[in-house]
Amino acid sequence: MVTSKEKIEQGIEITGECDRALEEIVEGVKVVTSMSHEISTATKEQESGVSNISMAMNQLQDSTNENSNIAFQTLKCSEQLDKETDYLRDVILTLENEVVGGKAPVSSKAAPAIREESSTEDNILEMPAPKSQKVESKAPAKKVVKNEPKSEFKEDLKSVVGAEIPDANDPRFEDI
Repeated sequence: MVTSKEKIEQGIEITGECDRALEEIVEGVKVVTSMSHEISTATKEQESGVSNISMAMNQLQDSTNENSNIAFQTLKCSEQLDKETDYLRDVILTLENEVVGGKAPVSSKAAPAIREESSTEDNILEMPAPKSQKVESKAPAKKVVKNEPKSEFKEDLKSVVGAEIPDANDPRFEDI
């Protein structure tokens, strides 16, 4: 009986050790499960962060492309405006040549049709008075050189003025 009793006690002891080992295993599984849950949560947060960064990078790329397109359009508009400014300058000079009968002084540095402001006398257009009313002018008489307008602008001037543009030999200008 002693041996049976010893064997029973040994069995109870082994069962207690197994119980403690199983409890440690259950605690270990709980820790592993908790860590797995934390890893899963962190992975989801990381995925969300990477997704947000990706969206922000796409928005930056879109903004960069849009800015590039706007800059290109601005450049094209600027080039077109420069061409139109040159054309308008030529039309204005041609119109001044037709009205004044010679080339009016225009600053090459200034915008079209802006006269140089060098002195008061240079800014006065000298137009002779009709023969019946001779007026004394304080400005010295200027030599008028008649230039024909460029043929490409005659049609433009005609459409602006609405009538045929007279040339330098027009008899209506004989009295002037």
